[in-house]
Amino acid sequence: MREEQAKRKGASSTVYEEYIENVKRLAGDWYSEEFRLANDIIYGAYSSGAEGAIYVGRAMGTSTSVRALEATFKDVVYLTRESRRSAPDLNGKVVFVDQDVEIPRGHRIKRLLKIVSIEDVPSHDK
Repeated sequence: MREEQAKRKGASSTVYEEYIENVKRLAGDWYSEEFRLANDIIYGAYSSGAEGAIYVGRAMGTSTSVRALEATFKDVVYLTRESRRSAPDLNGKVVFVDQDVEIPRGHRIKRLLKIVSIEDVPSHDK
């Protein structure tokens, strides 16, 4: 991932930079470089083609990172407890879901990435 970021830094304008600009826009005054790890984890999970659980800490800016990814890429959807009821068309999408959120029946998604808070993982699983 660091190699890819180094390559991106040399480019005048990249999709990654657009993503970070979206993070900054969404975070507003709350933006901090301290949340860079969450940004990299979310972007890396999407760009790597990964599927499965993404373990993050609370208050890392994860929701903002996923919303910024959704604003950057047309094939990304962030499904939360609140948005599940009015879920958009998820067919062919990379879907990020909050913990304990299930995909509504009848959707054929591209990939599922489940956000799991490390604070909610039993200590024997850590």
